[in-house]
Amino acid sequence: LEISWHNGHEKFFWLWDEYTWSSTVEENLATEVEEDGSLNAASPGIGAALNCILGQVNIEDTFATCDNAGLHRSTSPGSGAFTPYHDRGSVAVKDIEEGEELLIDYGNPYFQSRKSLYGYLPLEDDFPKADKILYQFHRLDKLV
Repeated sequence: LEISWHNGHEKFFWLWDEYTWSSTVEENLATEVEEDGSLNAASPGIGAALNCILGQVNIEDTFATCDNAGLHRSTSPGSGAFTPYHDRGSVAVKDIEEGEELLIDYGNPYFQSRKSLYGYLPLEDDFPKADKILYQFHRLDKLV
């Protein structure tokens, strides 16, 4: 289905794009990329239900193992019938209260690759500088 053609060649926002990761920003997918350099992947299950609020993360991903059962992506017709990624899990990194939202760190590449959607977001590397600015502001506030 050519979405842009069906929508008069206008830029079309498709929510599914927010649940896929490109091999150009996700290093674990880099090993799967073939000649044309394009590969996207999705993470169904609990991984698709987790949101990210930097600084409030309470869940950490465990990395999946990769086993393609000896099938080559380009030459084996059955290779697309299953995912080669198995044993992905999530672990609580702090106590989670009943009803509390589960939050995971999407990683800097997720936000950096979506600047047109989110704009500039302070990322983990920016936090020490922000802390310094807030500390200086707080000191000035006490002088008044």
